[in-house]
Amino acid sequence: MLRYIIIILFFLPFSLYSQKLDHSFSGRVLYNISFKLDSTSAKNYNEVTELLFNDSTSLFRSVNFGRRDSALYSLEKNGDFEGYPMSFFGETLTVLPFQILKQHNSMFTFQNLNAGNGINVFCYMEPSNSIEWRLIDSTKTIGGMQCQKAEGKYAGRNWEVWFTNEVPINDGPYKFLGLPGLVISAIDDTKTWKFECLEIKTSLANEVNLNRYLRTGIHKVSKEAFLKEQSNAKKAYVQNRMIEFLSNYKSLNDDEIKEKKKNFQASVDSDNNWIELNF
Repeated sequence: MLRYIIIILFFLPFSLYSQKLDHSFSGRVLYNISFKLDSTSAKNYNEVTELLFNDSTSLFRSVNFGRRDSALYSLEKNGDFEGYPMSFFGETLTVLPFQILKQHNSMFTFQNLNAGNGINVFCYMEPSNSIEWRLIDSTKTIGGMQCQKAEGKYAGRNWEVWFTNEVPINDGPYKFLGLPGLVISAIDDTKTWKFECLEIKTSLANEVNLNRYLRTGIHKVSKEAFLKEQSNAKKAYVQNRMIEFLSNYKSLNDDEIKEKKKNFQASVDSDNNWIELNF
């Protein structure tokens, strides 16, 4: 009996959540993220992200991810199968393949995984109080707003954040929420992931629909199962790309094949500084 109760409790948030996947948001906060995908490299990436919110729900994602997702949903809804030109997909490139929906005291992470043989979409749920914050008696002004410092640990990283109660939203970028105000900036202790607020709009009419994920076959899993899938995807990437490559180029000699495999492996090895490290 206990086993069945545990199963019901695990899937209950997904059941509640799946009843409403279209949301109207009344505000938006833009953040710039500066980050390194390879901890051994000096190369930095920058992306603009958005936190969309209303009184009960928020959604965090890359702006480019949102643009592409909205465009694809519009195509599906209108039955337009000619699609967008390839230049549109070049303009909406992102290396942040996740969307985070926060509601019902839970966080739902939708994340794309590519093992070299196509993209699969996974969803896992976490409680919204996953980070235990420690408020620091230190303040400073950021963007004209009085901010207070807080520290917290999440998924293998120690974070320093600054939040303001001048914007009465207990939320922030990524999974940073639960502080008495809006998170304005955040940086991890390795200084390889940094969030900075660019703009706050508290008057907005923005509608987002996530139903297309269910129609394309989303995988609802536990976070532990997702982390295993994420690790396995890295391992499978080289093998699957080599299978595809060799099927298209059958006249290569052994040295050329070895070099190509080395390049595929190097691209996987350079993806070593995920925002969550405990996998």
